[in-house]
Amino acid sequence: MKRLTMKESVRGADFEPERLVHEVDAWSRTVLQAADQAASAFQKGKRTARHTYRTGRWRGTTEPRLKGNTKVRLITDGGELQRVQFLMPVHGIFREYGVGRGRLIRTPSDWFSRQLAARQERLADLIAASHADKAVNVVGMKRQ
Repeated sequence: MKRLTMKESVRGADFEPERLVHEVDAWSRTVLQAADQAASAFQKGKRTARHTYRTGRWRGTTEPRLKGNTKVRLITDGGELQRVQFLMPVHGIFREYGVGRGRLIRTPSDWFSRQLAARQERLADLIAASHADKAVNVVGMKRQ
């Protein structure tokens, strides 16, 4: 994977917010694939969706398996990327922090945050390259 330098990104294409959204979407898919692989490595856990909520906001719905049910949402404003959200079943968060039945009883498992941290630099590179082009266009610098 080639890292962009400032010179290369400035000489690249003009700032296109849609291009950044597309590239971040592709990046987020790699995070989801790695998280699914990590979730499938659990020895214990849900093999099938079996817990149905009895009360509250999710009453009558069945809690899904962790693998394959982590999703991503890209929030845009006027076509420009504002936020990347990863959505997962609530027990995925419990596994991450080692929580069970309201208290710490399990060993925390970095099944998701480790995958995200390993790929954060690539996201930073995508955003930096995109915004370098935007800064050049806003300032009105002449390209050589």
